[in-house]
Formats: sequence, structure tokens, C-alpha cells
Amino acid sequence: MKTVFKVFTADIFSKIFSVITSFLLIRGMTTTDYADYAIITSIVTIISGIILTGFNRIYILDFERIKNQQFNILVIQLIGIFVLAIVGLPFKAYIGNHYWLVILLLIGTCIFSFVRTVYQQKSMFRYFTLIEIIRVFLFCIFVSSLYLFAEEQMSLKSIIVVQIISLISASIFLIKILYTDKSFSFNKNIFAIVKVLFVSNQLYLFMNLGIIAISNEVDVLLLGLLGSDFMLASYASGRKYYSLLLMALTSVNSVLLPTVNNAKSNDELRKLYRQYDKILLLFIVLVGIAILIAPWIIPIIDGGKYPDSINIFRILCISSLISFAGSPYNNILLREKKYKFMVINNLLNIGVSVLLNVILIPIYGGLGTALSMLIAMGILNMSSRFYGKRLIMKTD
Repeated sequence: MKTVFKVFTADIFSKIFSVITSFLLIRGMTTTDYADYAIITSIVTIISGIILTGFNRIYILDFERIKNQQFNILVIQLIGIFVLAIVGLPFKAYIGNHYWLVILLLIGTCIFSFVRTVYQQKSMFRYFTLIEIIRVFLFCIFVSSLYLFAEEQMSLKSIIVVQIISLISASIFLIKILYTDKSFSFNKNIFAIVKVLFVSNQLYLFMNLGIIAISNEVDVLLLGLLGSDFMLASYASGRKYYSLLLMALTSVNSVLLPTVNNAKSNDELRKLYRQYDKILLLFIVLVGIAILIAPWIIPIIDGGKYPDSINIFRILCISSLISFAGSPYNNILLREKKYKFMVINNLLNIGVSVLLNVILIPIYGGLGTALSMLIAMGILNMSSRFYGKRLIMKTD
């Protein structure tokens, strides 16, 4: 678990900049712009989950099969984004004048994610975290400059532009990979790798990751559809604070995925997850403190702009505990290629989330969405934990 703590420590450093940036966005953007930014961020996250995450997971899980064709994965992802941009033109009106900026944001996210995946597969976590630190540092500097010297320019457009610049700048490490890694190669027959990727189990993986991306953002999309800009901005604000808590979970999963995949036996996995449960106890203490201090800290951060975000955050804190307890067991399910179970589990999550949101948003607004997320994600993550534990309890 030393590696987890190293990544977590580096993540704390990067999250300092993320925290500053998030607070400035909440304070500096208008309610309408912040609500629109939440929707655009959700759309980018969903598309990234469908197009990018699946390929990047396969890069780690089935590296031996795609060796000597690694660069093709990035090319196929970029082609996918280009096709999506053309197919999505009839829906351009729904995003407005920011359509092509969103496409550029997707391209930047694609390149950035791919570079981090390369280092993650190599277990080179120093570079894996350094790239993220560079991205959040640059984004923080740009947003801080706008807030301090040109607050009137903190429009949705300007925020997306500086986010794109930050992503592309941090992705400069791709040049280092191409020049220093002799095994990193490009196959002229770009689509030859498709035969390797799209076997039946891998299709379930792509389906599952796409469904996960939708399930993680369905709360924002439904609140945007059924609620007001103020409800959405309040929820997005509380959700932003909640995402800062989840940095610990991100650190754990970043290390666990390759570690679990390389484990030689179930006994080794059981020892690994016993160590993980000790980290869970520390996280419980952290979340308890966050719940207690939220009513005093959040009004200082947003200047009392979104009072509902306090209770939204506290509800989501409880959800984060359940996620921390269950989500890392998805790495076991990925190792054992239990993609079909994951697809069904995540479809159930979406169904429960949609049903509860439709019922609760008209009554409780953003609080209803937070409650829906707590229940739906609780079912999802506890199912993953119980099934994952059952798999590693089998004797070798």
C-alpha cells in the first residue's frame, strides 16, 4: 500500500490547486454559466467514458495483445471523436455556440488520458501523478488570473478555452514517450487492432464503461432537465466538494487496477484488500470531519451563494463512504472479466437513479437528486463489493 500513499500524497498536492480552482469557479461564474458548465462537463465525461475509458482499460488489462500497436489506440480514439463530431452536428443547437469548443475539449481530454494510461500501465506513478499536477496547476493559474484581473471575463467560453490549453500543455509528455520508448509503435493498418479489441468480453467492457459514464452523470442531466439553473448550480457546487473527497478513491483505484491485474493468486489479492480496508477506516474519519465542518466552511467558500449545497454535500459524503467501500472491488471484476455482471449492475443503477430522481426532484430539488444518488450508488457499490469478495475467497 506504500504506492497508494505515494499517489495519494501527490494527489493531495494536485487537489490543492483543484480546490482553489473549484472555489473560484463557484464564486466567479454566474449561476447560469455554472449550471451550463456542469452540463457540458457531464457530457464530456459521458463521451469520454464511452470512447476513451474502454480503450485505455484494455491498454492496461490486455497489454500483451496490443503490444506493437499501442499508438493505434490513440488514433482510433481521435477518429471516434471526429466521427462523433460529424454525427452530432444536428444536435449542435442544444449546446449552442460552444459546440466546437466541446469537441476540442474532448480531443484534449483524449490525448491527456492516453498519456496517463501509458504511464499507469508501466506502473510509473511518478509521471502518472506529475502530469495531473501540471494540468491542474495550469488550469488553476488561468482561472485565478481571470478571477483576479478580469472577473467579468469568467464566462463559460473562457473557462472551456483555458481548460483545453491546460490539457494539451500537460500532454506534452506524449513527445517524451514517442522518443524514449522504443517499444511504443504505430501499425499502418490502423484498424487491425479492432479485431483484437472487439471480442465478446471486450464488448461487454465497452458497454459497461459507457453505462458507468452515463450512470455517474445521470443525476446532473436529470436535474438540468427537471430543475432550475439555481437547483443545478447548487447541486453541482455540493457535488464539486464531494468530488474532492473522492480523490482518495481515485488514488486507490489508479494503483489497484494494475496491481490487481498482476497479482499471482487469490491469496495475494486477499492480503491486498485487507490492507485496503485499513485505509477505509481512515477515510471514515475524514468524511466524519467533513460532515461536521461543512456548515461553517461552505458559506465561506461560496459567499452564501448556494445554501442548499451544504446538505447536498453532507448526503453525498455518506455516498462517498459506500463508494470507497465497494468501488475498488470493480478491479476484481475487471480482472475476472465479469463484464456481463457489471453491465447488469450499472443498468440497474441507472434505472433506480432515473426513477428516484423523477419522483424526488419536483419535491426536494437538488437534495432529492443527492438522495437518489446515495441510494442508487449504494446498491451498485455494495453489489460489487459482495461479488468481488466472493470471487477472491475462492481457493487457488
